[in-house]
Amino acid sequence: ETLQEEEGLEIERQKEFCNVINSEANRLGRLVDQLLTVSQMEAGSMVANRHELELIPMLEYSADQLRGQADQKQITLTTKLSAKLPTAYGDRDKLQAALVKLVGNAFKYTHEQGQVVLRCSSDERWIRINVEDTGAGIPEDEQAKVFEKFYRGAATQESAQRGNGLGLAFAREIAR
Repeated sequence: ETLQEEEGLEIERQKEFCNVINSEANRLGRLVDQLLTVSQMEAGSMVANRHELELIPMLEYSADQLRGQADQKQITLTTKLSAKLPTAYGDRDKLQAALVKLVGNAFKYTHEQGQVVLRCSSDERWIRINVEDTGAGIPEDEQAKVFEKFYRGAATQESAQRGNGLGLAFAREIAR
């Protein structure tokens, strides 16, 4: 509206407004994409392209994707991965996206100078991936709800962190 109504707006201010418009349009596009993806998964209409996967490179990639965020908030990111993990069978892209969402969520809600630990281990039957952080935590009565679409806990609603409540729902559907 300002761009339309203001005739004498300086070029630099116009650029600022255009950058904000572009940033918000991209954010809304990502929100719609996430919502469609989760809905397709829930409906069982999304196809998983399953292949053999080496997990250690995927876990390291997920950690590397978020190192900038860790550095910005001065959060220590530690990976504790078993020396030898079995080969998994799954959709690389979807699993990678879920890992980034889980670790990113930990960074989002961990205060400056906190810590995030990414662990992976296995036994005869399961491969277990854990993300642990020093954030405020989730009250016990909300823990079952955090994987529901659009759910944001009481503490997150009061925080300055932006979110739409789709990241953990996405990760849950990938895991399923």
